[in-house]
Amino acid sequence: KSQPISTPYEIFRLSARMGDNVGIRPGDVSFCRDNRDRWIVLWNLRHDLFMTISADRGQSWAPTVQLLLPVNSAHDEKHPVLMQDVDGRYVLAFASDRNQSHTHAIYVCWSDDLVNFSAPVRISPGPGSPLHFFQRADGTYLLYSRLLGNGKRPPAAGSEPHFAVFTSRDLVHWSDSQEILAQVKGYPLILAMVEDGGRYLALSRRIRPPGTPEQQVDLHMQTSEDGIVFSPPRAAVVP
Repeated sequence: KSQPISTPYEIFRLSARMGDNVGIRPGDVSFCRDNRDRWIVLWNLRHDLFMTISADRGQSWAPTVQLLLPVNSAHDEKHPVLMQDVDGRYVLAFASDRNQSHTHAIYVCWSDDLVNFSAPVRISPGPGSPLHFFQRADGTYLLYSRLLGNGKRPPAAGSEPHFAVFTSRDLVHWSDSQEILAQVKGYPLILAMVEDGGRYLALSRRIRPPGTPEQQVDLHMQTSEDGIVFSPPRAAVVP
């Protein structure tokens, strides 16, 4: 039986619209288990990011807290993705329109205690949202993201989303986006990205172009040894 994990919000911060209204879209809620076996859940509500922590594997939860500046701002923050690196730092990616063009670009920051965060660094030139965060054995960070217009600004009218990876060694300097799932055999939608013994696996749902009978959906698997260059898509066999 499911049960709420968030505690009541400060009503004056929510204006006339109150209560949890997240969890409807992928990316609304992020889950992370840290090296102390704590469960950390983040979500966005009314332009801000909130968090709660469980130290007993979900049996009880700490009061909901609103992330402080410089994460939350006077702008719109959403789509949080949290991971913990090998040094114990918590690394947070999210989308925000705090830039001059008010584009929901992707930002990254880090924290030692989940209270005080570094100044967020913008890593995407155009609109996008983070999806999955990993760190390779050599220390390189991999942030898989969904980008509009291939991350270009502004995106072309009617352009389909693209899935790409950003890489960094220090969480400050980031590479340009590198597309990982080409639009072959139909438009791809990432369902899962996992790391398994140093190898990366992407499960995607590919929707065939208009005109295909019944808009047939295919499941495909792709693998990568470095998290950047992926194999061609092959059909995933579902029992």
